[in-house]
Amino acid sequence: MRRMCLAFAAALILPAFAEAAAAPPRDVQFTMPLEFIGEWNQTLSDCGTGGNDSRLRVSANSVRFYESGGPIKAVVRRGAFEIMFITELSGEGQSWLAAHRLILSSDGTYVTAPSDAGSALVRYRCPSR
Repeated sequence: MRRMCLAFAAALILPAFAEAAAAPPRDVQFTMPLEFIGEWNQTLSDCGTGGNDSRLRVSANSVRFYESGGPIKAVVRRGAFEIMFITELSGEGQSWLAAHRLILSSDGTYVTAPSDAGSALVRYRCPSR
């Protein structure tokens, strides 16, 4: 009898846990926030040319770096100016998942991409064309 009660309780409870585990956290988005969308480059004179390997093109659903690009899988916001996003990149015959962190300046004119090594790459918002 006890074994049957445990089995019955498990049948009621486990699906609820499985459903909760399958749902993404509320702070995860699947599109890029509007203020991060656009072309970003380390040198403004290289905007629109593809001539600088620091180029980053961001749309609502994908990112494009100099030699790789792909769809955005998840975006997490931390405050008004910081995001971490996961992309499924492909380039040069390979594909991989990558996490990227961007910090938007308070005036929206540049983003900083900090690295784990302590350095940071600053990219400036390119003018709309």
